[in-house]
This record gives sequence, C-alpha cells and structure tokens, in this order.
Amino acid sequence: MNQKKKIFIFSIVVFVAVIIPIFLKLFSNSVFQIPVLIEQTKVQSCENELYEELNEQINVVLIKNENCDSPDCKKEIDQLKRVAQRYSELSELSFKIIANSPFQLTWNYQNINVISNKRLLDLTCLAPDLGVKNTLLLFDKKNNLRGIYEINRDEVDRLIIELDILNQFEN
Repeated sequence: MNQKKKIFIFSIVVFVAVIIPIFLKLFSNSVFQIPVLIEQTKVQSCENELYEELNEQINVVLIKNENCDSPDCKKEIDQLKRVAQRYSELSELSFKIIANSPFQLTWNYQNINVISNKRLLDLTCLAPDLGVKNTLLLFDKKNNLRGIYEINRDEVDRLIIELDILNQFEN
C-alpha cells in the first residue's frame, strides 16, 4: 500500500472518530428521569403519619414493621448503612427509619433519624403489594413517592443510582 493511501485511510478514521462524538453531543438529549409513582397528596391522604415525617429534602425512608431480632434485619440495616455512608456529606438528603418497636443504630451519620414505637404502617393504599412488610421508600423534595425498594443488594444498588439521578436533576 502506498503512502498516500495510508494517509487517506488514516485521515478518514480520525475524521469519523472526531465527528461521531460531536454529532452525538449536538443532536442527542440524554436526560434521565425518575417517574413520580404517587403524588404527595395521595401519600398524605393514604398514610398521614408517614407524610408528617417527611421534609423538603430528598427523603429515604426505611419502614421497619418487624422486630430486629433476625439475621435478615442486620443485612437490611447494613444495606441502609451503605446508602447512608455514600451520601453522608449530602445535606439535601434525609434518612428516616420508622420502626414499630424500640430501635437503635450502632452507627450514626448526618441526617439520619430513627423514629421508634410507631404503629404498624400499612402501605397497601400506596401500592397493593406493600402491605406491612419492611421496605425502602424514596421521596423527592416535593414529597412525591419516586421509588419503592425491597431491602436487598440489587434493589439498594438501584436506589443509589436513582438517588444520584434525583440529586443531580432536582438541584
């Protein structure tokens, strides 16, 4: 292959490698949105006791409707700790644990509140499959419910991603 052909092919490859990212940057729109699952008026009418604990921040709420005696409970609390650790410096985020029995954490981060000795929170009116099981809820600054998560590693990973998106686009 002669020198001119090599230079021509190299120029085409470089041109394509430069023009594609520029084209995508100019003509694409990458906006991630987390849908509102339930608006704040329905949250308030469904479960006022939960709604009263929310503030004008992004709220992550752990509903703990079972005693914390089992090994599964430690795993659930470790998952919440993982999220709290990651966002320990973020002042726009509030963590709440609403438990129906006495409950204490062995760790403490900024903006985490434990509310013990509450009644069982029946969240069936928010989502029929929730009932009274332990669950994580994500609320935006307007107290709209944005996410419902089981307390396992995969779901908490999804919560972390959605928290990143919500924090980036709500501020």
